[in-house]
Amino acid sequence: MPSLPSLETIGGSFSNFSDREPVCPSAPSGETATSAPGWSIPPAPRESDFPQAALDEGLSGVASVQCLARADGRVTDCQVVEETPTGYGFGDSAVRIVQRGCLPPSPLWEDGAAFTVRIPFTLSD
Repeated sequence: MPSLPSLETIGGSFSNFSDREPVCPSAPSGETATSAPGWSIPPAPRESDFPQAALDEGLSGVASVQCLARADGRVTDCQVVEETPTGYGFGDSAVRIVQRGCLPPSPLWEDGAAFTVRIPFTLSD
């Protein structure tokens, strides 16, 4: 199974985005991704993604998840590899966020290509 370098941290504020799951676009004819991709549809955090237990305690946090990029651009099989602080749901929320994104399709990822993404959860003042 190939491995992709870590994709950059997904940041930004938590907003009210649509709850619809993305449909990953097809690759243009003759084009394939051959190196570390950017997101074709970036995962967008929603206000509802911020763990309620952390909100109740006024805590910010961070989680890193490792996932597989599929040939069609879907992101699957995400697992939490780091979560700080633990026990507040940052990891589970990060998995949901990342799996809403899409990567550029590539036949090189037929068996899946592993990558890691870091998701910060920061409360606004």
